[in-house]
Amino acid sequence: MASSKEYLDFVLDQLPELRGVTHRAMMGEYIIYYNGKIIGGIYDDRFLVKVTPSSKKLMPDAQYEIPYDGGSKMLLVDDVDDREFLKELFNAMYNDLPEPKEKKSKVKQITKEKFFVYRREAKKGEADYSPLPHDAPHKEGGKEIDGMRERATRYCFNKIGKEYEAELDEAWYAGSRNGGGTMTEKIPKAWFELPYDGFLSNVLTLVGAAHYGFSVEQLKEKEGLKEFFNYDKGENK
Repeated sequence: MASSKEYLDFVLDQLPELRGVTHRAMMGEYIIYYNGKIIGGIYDDRFLVKVTPSSKKLMPDAQYEIPYDGGSKMLLVDDVDDREFLKELFNAMYNDLPEPKEKKSKVKQITKEKFFVYRREAKKGEADYSPLPHDAPHKEGGKEIDGMRERATRYCFNKIGKEYEAELDEAWYAGSRNGGGTMTEKIPKAWFELPYDGFLSNVLTLVGAAHYGFSVEQLKEKEGLKEFFNYDKGENK
């Protein structure tokens, strides 16, 4: 026999001073929570609570009853209309019960691998150092702005799962006027069908890399870049 919503409402009405009391319907019955912990529930219009040291101490003469076939024994609450008693019972049991388990996300986390071609702050001898300035005149609306320059501060490639993208940080400046931002663009899979030099030529059209003076020769000199793209293995196709 399923429990009635009316009996659930009657029990909840006895708990006006307790914040954090919630319930969840399940198979015609109702589970009752207190601040995320399961206190008990309504089963066949009976208010049953879990057996804990506090519930046994506060209800020494309570009957042990089975909530449903195959369920563990619980204690029957007789004094359902005693609000002060229920308040004491809930608070005492809360300290007995374990903290609710955090739900693990079912979303698979995809890591992002980076291969740095250039970092402006890199020192000579470091893999992402370049002696070139990688700067250019600043343009707005297709026109160069007198006295303003813009420069690449970082240029890298990202691998996300089986996809790749180009990323470039830029900054422009002229006295107190300055700005900047990060650009990212996906590398089309069709480009991986090209010879490696042709692939790199296309890649340089993304995120303004060619504008900042990066070249095919410079990318070809980067040790490990071809392997990063899995170019010879064809794993990116």
